[in-house]
This record gives sequence, structure tokens and C-alpha cells, in this order.
Amino acid sequence: DQVELKGGDVSSGNEVAQQDGVVDGDDINFLITNYNLVVTGGHPYEIGDINGNGIISHEDLFIASANYGLSGIPPLGNKFSGGQNNSAKIALDGTPEVTFENQEFTVFVSAENVDDLLGFVFTIQYDADKITLVEDGAIREGDFLQTRSGSTETIFFNRATDDGILVFGSLLGNNGDRVSGSGTIANLTFCSLADDIHPEISLMKVKIANSEAEIRGLGDVVQVPGEYSLSPNYPNPFNPETKIRFELPKASHVTLKIYNMLGQEVMTLVNSDKKAGYHVVNWNGKNQFGHPVASGVYLYRIVTPEFSKTMKMLLIK
Repeated sequence: DQVELKGGDVSSGNEVAQQDGVVDGDDINFLITNYNLVVTGGHPYEIGDINGNGIISHEDLFIASANYGLSGIPPLGNKFSGGQNNSAKIALDGTPEVTFENQEFTVFVSAENVDDLLGFVFTIQYDADKITLVEDGAIREGDFLQTRSGSTETIFFNRATDDGILVFGSLLGNNGDRVSGSGTIANLTFCSLADDIHPEISLMKVKIANSEAEIRGLGDVVQVPGEYSLSPNYPNPFNPETKIRFELPKASHVTLKIYNMLGQEVMTLVNSDKKAGYHVVNWNGKNQFGHPVASGVYLYRIVTPEFSKTMKMLLIK
């Protein structure tokens, strides 16, 4: 039976931007190919702007995905009612504390506590001076949508944007069975570009859609420490340089100073506001005047408005 649909019929295959009464692979391919295309002012591909906001985006893809496999007359709409996903969140797990040069590692993006998941979209951000995505198979689809829906028909793609790397995934079609629970939706494999790196990876502009293609924004997933911390310097003993790592669960003003065993200040390494996250500073074994200091035991002390700690290190020449 033909049903009245909300949208998704945007291409007939042979004739792009022309409806043929069915939402199928031609329509999905058209939307992916023209993703992020501005189609205002009588643009010939304006039909791809299903929700009428002037651009072909994830919102249009979610609508077409929800209506995949259905046929009918315009305006083409989804006949199922969607869940609200009120408790849903997206999590990022598996980031190692420290990596070394050329070390590969995989982090997992998971959907948690969803009650009706059609698809998702997010943008990956990371420090390209410290880590990079591997060349082959860096971004792979998780199995959550397929295993929970009993369907093998999904779309999953990624592309570079000005903000980072956009990742989109969705079921194709809607048989009335809701994908609920928790599971992995994407795997990301990186390679460290230097020694003693803490990878900082964020998922920005996270959104999920339910079976009605109703979109819920979940904000950003930014990895920050759970508590303040000052770690042992590395290497220790050292000559002539060493690294000092500290962690901040929230943005704070930080001072980090070096003292000799008489309590005299030798060097100020940090005296500034720092964002929440993982930080590393180097000490080159010199005092505030740029002169090398003598061998011996030194203290390094961190102070924030809510945390302070002192540790020892040994300089050997």
C-alpha cells in the first residue's frame, strides 16, 4: 500500500533531483554525494533539502534513512512513532594514558541508554601534531545498529570538514523494531607521532536521531581527567631534561615551580590559566637565569585554587 511519507525521494537514479515515488539507494547516494551543499536561490538540487533549511545535511539523510524502502506519493512520510532517547548519551572509551611514537591504538564510540536509535552524527577533533588517524581503516562502523535491529542495511561514512572529521551512521529503513540499549557505533584507530603523548580526542556536535528522524543534540564529548593529579617526572633520574605531567578536571590557574632542597625557588615552569585536560611541561635543568643547575635532588610543586602537591626528582650529571 502506498503511504504518505515525509521525505526522502530526491533522485530517480538516471535523473538526479527528480522523484520516482520510492526512497532507495539512489536517494541515499544523492544526499551523501551532495552532503553540506547549500541549495538556496533556486538551486537545481534544492529537492535534496528535505527539511527546508537551505542545506543538504544530516537532517535530510536521517529522514531519507527512516523512510528507506517505502514507496508512495510526495510528500513521503514515516508511519512509525519514535522514542525520545531522554537518557541517551554518547561515550568515548579506550584512550590510553600515555602513548609512544608509532604506537597504534583504537578508541570506541558507544551509544548508551538509547531507547530508539535510527542513526548518529558527530565530528572528531584531535591534536594533529600529536596523533593522526591511521591510513587504512581508521574509522570503522560498530556493530550496534546491525546486531540490535537484525538488519544488515546501514550507511556509514566520514569526510573532512573545517571543524574536523564528520562521521555519520544510520539504519536504512524502519520496520517498527526499535534499536535500544547500549553498544559500539564506531571504532577510531590512531597512531602516536611522538613519545610520551596523552591523546586528546573529542567528539563535537554529537546528535542522534530516532525512528521518526527526530534529532536530539547531545552536546560535545570531551575527555577530561576525573581529578587533579601531578605525576612522577620522566625520566627520573634525568640529564639534562625531564618531563612533568599534570592533570586538571576543570580550567584552573596553575603555578608549577622547581625548588632546591633548601626551599629556594629555582625556576617557574607554569604561571598561567590552563584548560581542563592533560598537560606536560619540560624542564631543561636550568634556573630562571638560564644557567644549568648542579646535580642533586630537586622539588617540583603544583598549586591551583583547589589542589597542591610536591614531588622529588633527581638530576645526575
